[in-house]
Parts: sequence; structure tokens; C-alpha cells
Amino acid sequence: MSGAFDPERLLRTLAEHEVEFVVIGMTAAWLQGSPAVTIDLDVMPRQDLQNAERLADALNTLGAHRHGRPAVELEGAEFLGWQSQHFLTDAGPLDVVPHAAGIGTHDQVASVVVRIDDLAVRVATLDEIIASKRALDRPKDRAAMPALEAARAVRDRQRGS
Repeated sequence: MSGAFDPERLLRTLAEHEVEFVVIGMTAAWLQGSPAVTIDLDVMPRQDLQNAERLADALNTLGAHRHGRPAVELEGAEFLGWQSQHFLTDAGPLDVVPHAAGIGTHDQVASVVVRIDDLAVRVATLDEIIASKRALDRPKDRAAMPALEAARAVRDRQRGS
């Protein structure tokens, strides 16, 4: 069963398992001050076997399973095709997105480090999130643009002062 969305627990579990990842999507925007609301965490993992093994271990710790399927022990090899996958976990939904429209892969995406208390997390920059939303151009992406643009404007004003 999927638990209530707890992004900090998801992020801490990934970090505790030493998964190399970048947060993308609206959680990344929210961590940078966007007022946007989301109910899942999108992560872009580094694409190598060791990281895939750590990712599988972290997801197993979170009780991850695919919608409509029973929970099974995940293995790193399940990620080696590096396709997007959606999981339900004890801490809420988590999407593994190895390649994002408009921004590329883990090694290509521009990111910044955001601190959540003692936890340092790499997140895609607001510019990258906006580029991805524009490339996807779905109704929900177009709806998110005003909040993303406003957050970027605030960031730019803060940098200019």
C-alpha cells in the first residue's frame, strides 16, 4: 500500500543508500521556492549498474511496488534498460526518470544543491525544469508554467540584489 507523500523520507532513504540522483519535476521546483504542489517525487538516477543496485535497495526499503502489482524484491538489473518507471512506496509515489524531455540524463542536467536540514540534495535548476515542461507541453505542464516562471523571477531578483 502506498503511504502519504513524504518527500523528505523518500530523499533521505535514497541518500542513505548512496543513490546518485537529481530531483526533477515539481518537487525540484518546490525545493527551490516554487509554490507548486505535487504528490510525487521524480528522480533522475545516474545510469550505471552499481547505482541501479543501490536504487533497488532503497526502493525495497521503501516497500516499493508497481501500481496493481504485488510487491516483489527489486534488483538493480531491472533498471538497466533505463526506462521511466513509476513506483508506489510507503512514503508516497516515486517516479524513476532516467531521461527527461528537454534536459537529458543525470550527467547532462544542470543542477544545484538544496539543503533540507542536514541533507544535501541535487535538484534540477528552475531553468531545466521549465525547459522540460516546455518540451513535454502537456496540459499539466502548461498549467505549471506561471508558478515556475514566478519562482525563477524571484530567484533572479534575489541574485541581482
